[in-house]
Amino acid sequence: MIFFIAILAVVYSQTTPLFPVACELNVLIVLDRSDSVKGGFNKSRKFVTDVSEELQIGPLKHRVAMVVYSGLSYRREIFPWNFAKNNEEFVRITNGLRAIGGTTNTKKALEVAEQLMSQRNRTIPSLVMVVTDGRSADDPKSVGERLQREANTWVFAAATGDPEKVDKRELLDITGNVNHIVLHRGRELATDITKRLLRQAQEKCRTTTTTTTTTTTTTTTTTTTTNPITGCELDLVLVIDFSTTTDPLIKFYKEMSQKLVSALKIGPHHTQVAVVTFATVGKTRTKFNLKQYKTQQEVLNAINHLESTGGTTAIGAGIQEGTKQSQEREGARPGIATKVMIVFTDGWSNKGPEPEQAARNAVAQGFELYSVSYTSKVIRETRRTTFKGEIYFIGLVDRPTDPTVVVIADKVFPSAFCELTDHIMCHQWLPSILLKSNFQGKVENAVTINDYTLEVIAQDAQHKFTDKNFDQLIERVRRRNLPCL
Repeated sequence: MIFFIAILAVVYSQTTPLFPVACELNVLIVLDRSDSVKGGFNKSRKFVTDVSEELQIGPLKHRVAMVVYSGLSYRREIFPWNFAKNNEEFVRITNGLRAIGGTTNTKKALEVAEQLMSQRNRTIPSLVMVVTDGRSADDPKSVGERLQREANTWVFAAATGDPEKVDKRELLDITGNVNHIVLHRGRELATDITKRLLRQAQEKCRTTTTTTTTTTTTTTTTTTTTNPITGCELDLVLVIDFSTTTDPLIKFYKEMSQKLVSALKIGPHHTQVAVVTFATVGKTRTKFNLKQYKTQQEVLNAINHLESTGGTTAIGAGIQEGTKQSQEREGARPGIATKVMIVFTDGWSNKGPEPEQAARNAVAQGFELYSVSYTSKVIRETRRTTFKGEIYFIGLVDRPTDPTVVVIADKVFPSAFCELTDHIMCHQWLPSILLKSNFQGKVENAVTINDYTLEVIAQDAQHKFTDKNFDQLIERVRRRNLPCL
């Protein structure tokens, strides 16, 4: 019985459009914040903001109004049509709402909703969503029936708490249709069901053709409406190597990730970003999934606060964890969004699942898969030598902006070292460094890369990048966003 209504709604939706099929829509939310839902009000509020991600809120797209209520003696908050001009404003205002207790007087709230409905744009469909547990002190049936009779109007009810504590009969009185009730234990699944139904309805919203016949001619008019599916949807998963071997490079991985995010349009209808970090098996983590952050600044801040864990390197485990972002519960938009996964690593995998097989599975799941390495601190060659009676390992570090550095053991010297010591290695390896002697920076813990692994985890040779051509990768990825930039 717990799952019955939710499952029935999903099955019914496969043959009948439960939500109005329209690109323009009036959406009226009636939100209960009484004592009976007080403990769960945050869940109800989050349900509302999460479902709003499937809308394009604005005066010309999805016009929104809201009634927030509890008992008769408590002040109701009434938000008129178009109180929010965009999704961000709607979420900000809704997140500012607080539970205030009191009895539950849904009937009076629906009467206020009736008044708002009289002010709606009657030329487009209307969706009324009542979020409550149904335990009202008055009987909302009569006003619910009046709302159901409103032309071109769909009335729904959603409960996000324990189904055993919900008055299902009252929800049915409000909606008049068992298939218009979203009822499930847990906010997330109730949210997923509602979003999926709303998305399915909007996917059908394309170009509408109407035919008008007069006494002498037939006129066909084609009207193109704004489609909530923007065509710019991108689900981007960044998989970042946080193992000990990449300690010197994590700063650069984060900088490249932020540079990419800064070039994209971030939001529920455009690019969504998830980040996975990996090191030792068991230390692979989804730091945030696709649906967690809604703005570019939130994503940039989250990347900035990532911290290294250290340990061995399980690249395959990182890719496997990233592949989970293809699931709707993580925020994925199957059939709508392009899926891209970018793996930042030095390629030295020594633990966990085989990276090559994990990469194949990710591609099979529909991901376009890239590998990215940082080469500007990579030791290209290392030689053992003796200097002043001590053994050193000398390596050439590739730094495009300062190609004048010799690494001896764990210390870094400018090219002036060669001029002063006339060390033979300087002349054999770096004849050009004698041209410059004013380098004052330093390179710590330079690393090597494993090109073979970087090649096999990339989808193909054209999907293997480094910091030197990373701008080209940015341009490739942002093509999906271009129509909306």
